[in-house]
Amino acid sequence: MAELDDRYYSLNNQKSDNEREQRQTQNQINDIDEKIKRLSDAYKDIGTYKGNLKKIQKNVSRLPGVLDTWKGKQAEDLLGKSDKGGDLYNAYEDYIKAVDNAQDAINWEIFNLKSVRSEKYGFLQGLVDFWNYLCTEIGNYFN
Repeated sequence: MAELDDRYYSLNNQKSDNEREQRQTQNQINDIDEKIKRLSDAYKDIGTYKGNLKKIQKNVSRLPGVLDTWKGKQAEDLLGKSDKGGDLYNAYEDYIKAVDNAQDAINWEIFNLKSVRSEKYGFLQGLVDFWNYLCTEIGNYFN
């Protein structure tokens, strides 16, 4: 009888330990999901910002056509800066590339967090990681 009691208490303790580990793991997953959500929102916001920058850059490059009646040294200086290859156009180009790199970095951080999260799911990790990798690559390709 004592052996049965010992076995019961041992199994009950193991069950309690397992439940505690499940709760801890679920809390970790929830924290990761929260970070992923926050970063995903930032990724989308930066994409919108980058789109707006591209529109401004496009408008800058159209300036010579809009102001084609303006003549003189100041006109030449300003219009030269706004043409493709001009200082202002190139400054926008460089800044857009920096914003794009930041967006890519956020996307890779999301990928890394999803990989950590998938570790929590056990045997599906390889499949989930590969899926996340493909989604990250595809997302970076289109941004």
